[in-house]
Amino acid sequence: MLILDAMIIKVALQAMAFEAPRLQAVAIVVGFAAVVLFLVFTTRWVLEVNVQHKTWKHALRILGFHLGISKPFNAIERVFINKLRMKQNAMPVVPGLPSLLPSYSECLYKAFLKFDDGEKLELLTDTDKAKLVRTLNRYNDVLQTQIWDTTGE
Repeated sequence: MLILDAMIIKVALQAMAFEAPRLQAVAIVVGFAAVVLFLVFTTRWVLEVNVQHKTWKHALRILGFHLGISKPFNAIERVFINKLRMKQNAMPVVPGLPSLLPSYSECLYKAFLKFDDGEKLELLTDTDKAKLVRTLNRYNDVLQTQIWDTTGE
């Protein structure tokens, strides 16, 4: 994405060298769009937990900078997994006739980090429980806490 944006901006700057005002306006719009797309596709919300300093923060990561306020914690009580069943029934377009769209149902697994003061933070969400547990086990190498499975499976 970064290479594509750099190429778009380069073409826009080359177009600015011409004397045609219409081409310059197009170049400015294309360059601005490239910068906006770059920001949209590289900006993320992240959760940072620093176990050495005993702080956590929800941060907005923009261009490599993490913007957020750190909050202290005493201890991590546990990580737990919940199961959420989601179901969607499609409404028919014409009342009385069956729907053309299928209804579906799926399970969503969510992992939460619970601190000793009762604060809970969502760590991960996935439809594949095995994948979620594998990722949690990698996180737990650093967190060093219990993982509780409350799904009953």
